Amino acid sequence: MKRFMLTISIVALCIFAMSSWAEAQFNYSGGISIAGGSALGTGNWNDNPMGKTNMSWDVSWDGTGLVHYSYTFEVAHHDISHLSLELSDSFSATDITNVTINGNASSDYSIGNFTGGTAPYNTMPGDMYGVKFDMPSNTLLATIAFDSTRMPTWGDIYARCGVRVEHTLPKTDPAWKQWNSAWNAGFSNGETSGTGNDPILAAGNGPYLNHVLVPDSVAVVPEPVSSALFVIGATMFAGRKYIKRRRLN
Repeated sequence: MKRFMLTISIVALCIFAMSSWAEAQFNYSGGISIAGGSALGTGNWNDNPMGKTNMSWDVSWDGTGLVHYSYTFEVAHHDISHLSLELSDSFSATDITNVTINGNASSDYSIGNFTGGTAPYNTMPGDMYGVKFDMPSNTLLATIAFDSTRMPTWGDIYARCGVRVEHTLPKTDPAWKQWNSAWNAGFSNGETSGTGNDPILAAGNGPYLNHVLVPDSVAVVPEPVSSALFVIGATMFAGRKYIKRRRLN
């Protein structure tokens, strides 16, 4: 009977350890669009009879390694020049790796302070500390993916079209056209991720208050699966020693 109860206890501890590890995993997704009011924009990206401007994202973590981020941004015409994501001010180049753009490895990105109202952030509604991804020519559908040491939080995003002559002309010129750009509707004054008007609610499926998931200042917790396996191993070892001791007695 005692051996049976010990076995039950070991099994219960194993289940608890593995369930704790499973709860640490996540896969969050969401999307924003100008048509739905969760995104804002200028030019044809804002009011485009040829199609819709929208963005979706997927953020996942297997509980052991880096957090995987994937963003897809789509417009109907006038190619995407760049897309920028808000970051925490402590985020650096060592916190991002395995960057791909449309499935191809890319080093065309930069991290820094971006000033709204100045090129190439001409229509961005505020300043941002973030990462800017540069798109290949003639890109209408961009999927940006990367791994990061940082957990997700709510923040902002901004994208703008490529340079054309009509955008650089004086506004008084009949041929002048506004920049095509888009951003999440919650982006107001600009800040670093998780601060300012960014929601403090824990990450989840979204959007939330017209914000998107971006890397936070919180680092990935050290390998919870290892801790679970350690608990299981230690429990089984202790149980085995107990049984052997009972046999000797």
